Amino acid sequence: MASYHDDLAGGASNYFTNFQDSVLSYGYTFSVDGNNVKIMHNIDPLKMMNLPMSYGDTFTDSTYGTAEVFANSATTEGDVTVTADGTGDLILGPTTFSNVIRIKLEETINATIDLGMFGTAQGTVTRTVYSYYDLANQTMPVFMHASIFVNSNLFNGGYTAVYSSVDLEGASIGEELSATEISVYPNPAENMVKVSAPKGTQSVTVLNAIGQTIQNIENPALTTTIDVSEFQTGVYFIQVVKGDAKITKKLFVK
Repeated sequence: MASYHDDLAGGASNYFTNFQDSVLSYGYTFSVDGNNVKIMHNIDPLKMMNLPMSYGDTFTDSTYGTAEVFANSATTEGDVTVTADGTGDLILGPTTFSNVIRIKLEETINATIDLGMFGTAQGTVTRTVYSYYDLANQTMPVFMHASIFVNSNLFNGGYTAVYSSVDLEGASIGEELSATEISVYPNPAENMVKVSAPKGTQSVTVLNAIGQTIQNIENPALTTTIDVSEFQTGVYFIQVVKGDAKITKKLFVK
């Protein structure tokens, strides 16, 4: 039913259609603990955004549809709150988007699914999505960050997915640093990650998927060890600065 299909990092997908006055979601797919989950807003689509939206605008909407897990389906019902909660410049690697608006979507879906020999799963899917739009062209996001959590009596888990219109892997600015000089290992990481950077590096910064600083190390050693054992599962970025150059590497924490 959707006009557009966004592939997010890690295999999650989002399905939506742009109208003159709104953006409607027809569902999304993701995987938690090896379980493929399909949420379809196929009875009453979910409104993701009013067009246009200004900073401070907010609305709520309800949705009804179908969920599928292990090829078993059940009806769903839920609601969403959408808020334009930020404006400003968005820096994605070497690209800066000016006059950007951030739309925060908080969705809760309830479902009961009969999984046959596995029993009956009763639970809630909670999704939080930050979508960044260039105000000169609001119809498509330039960056998205989605966190999805499943809480049920049979399985639980979380999932983080990212979409960027700019390739962030190895993005760099300046002439003093090369992406080949930076290594992040192991990747994916579970407990510790080592960041190797050349002599003269001024800082190594860990950012979460929406650009918030988690940890900053000034004047790091040639190899810096970072404890990620307390990090939530998902996508992070390691940003290395040397002189006028800045390189960003993607890090997966499991």
